[in-house]
Order: sequence, then C-alpha cells, then structure tokens
Amino acid sequence: MKAEFLNKSIRICNLLGNSVNEQPECEYVADEFAVRFAEYHKLTALFASALDYYGLDGGEYAKIRGLADREIVKQLKRDVLQEKICKSFSEKCIAHAVLKGTQTRRFYPDYLTRTSNDIDIYVGDEDIVAASALLKELGSESVEVQNSDFVFGYQCGYVELHTAMGGFTNRQKRYFDRLVSGFGVDSDHALVMRDEDRYIHAVFH
Repeated sequence: MKAEFLNKSIRICNLLGNSVNEQPECEYVADEFAVRFAEYHKLTALFASALDYYGLDGGEYAKIRGLADREIVKQLKRDVLQEKICKSFSEKCIAHAVLKGTQTRRFYPDYLTRTSNDIDIYVGDEDIVAASALLKELGSESVEVQNSDFVFGYQCGYVELHTAMGGFTNRQKRYFDRLVSGFGVDSDHALVMRDEDRYIHAVFH
C-alpha cells in the first residue's frame, strides 16, 4: 500500500472533519495506523473503494476491506431501521425529515461508501412526545437526552431526534429557523427540503 496515497486521504479527512471540530490533525505514521484511522472515523468503506479504484492492495488493504464489509452490513441494518421509522412516522402523521449522512449519501457515486453511526431525524416540538413513544415501540433499548436532542439506542446503532436544525451562532440559528419555516410536507408527512439545503446542513454539521 502506498504511504503517499494514504497520507493524502488522511489529510482530506482532517480537512473535512477534525479541523472543523478543532481536534489535532492526525499524521500517517505506519500502514497499521491507516487501518485504525479509517475504522475510528467510519471511513473504511470509503478507503476500500478508493484503494480498489487505484488498484492498491496488501495486508492493510485486506484489513480495511474486512472492516468495510462489516461496516456496510451494519449500515444496511440501519437503513432498514430508518425505513421502518419513517413509515411509522408517516402512518402516525408525524412530520419529519431525515438529516445529514443518510440523506447526502445518495449523492455519492456509490452510496454504500458513506456510512454513519446514527440516524438523524428532525421533528417539530409539537411531535417530539409522539415520536419518542413510537421509537420506544419500535424496540429502542435505551434513551438519553443530550441538550435538546433525544438519543435512542438500538442494536444496529442510534437514532437521534432533533427539534432544531442547528445554529451555533445567532446568524446560523436565524438561517436554520428560516429553513424550517419554509418546509412543506408531502403525502408521506416527510418534510420537503431542497437538495441545496440538505447539503448546507450536512456541511454545517
């Protein structure tokens, strides 16, 4: 496996993730580090896809490929859970919008290279009680409250209910408040967002 390629991949990950969160940047020090870096940041599927594209192989590739396959299986289970939740919300007439990774992944050349730890769903304040009760009915094993978000644990991952789109600054909060006020609702009670708004929200987070 070529160290130069992995270094570039890690720098891109730093740019997109760590620097935004003000964490110290990682540097490539050995092939095994790349495996651990990819696993920690849930990038094994993306790494494996890139290595396939460039025709790189080796012992570290086999490890990344194995981790990627396991992560993709977990993601497919989360996809099934997400579909079940959205269907249940629609049946209960709970307006909702799926946010962040599980929505933006449809813009990837191969959507399975975009995996995530959780499912993020926006619901209005007026629906949070009904939505929480429904998630418990669907087999949630644990519930935590983190600031204004409600986190439900399942075997395949977490579901986060958000009652706000975000906003660390007053300007950002005003933007996302305006975004929410412009939502429409389709026949499945899914909130209608423009692709541009989904993208901006995903980048923000």
